[in-house]
Amino acid sequence: MTDASNDQQPIADPAAQKTDREDTSIVPDLTGDPVEAERARTEDIPERD
Repeated sequence: MTDASNDQQPIADPAAQKTDREDTSIVPDLTGDPVEAERARTEDIPERD
């Protein structure tokens, strides 16, 4: 027989949970061209044979 008080888990409060929507730490650049940004980022890297 087990102790019932040890088997119970607290119920999470959804109102206390933060969502990704509230995270404003990363703001993507929606105006830039991702292909050009990648080309500029990798232009100094030599190509492999």
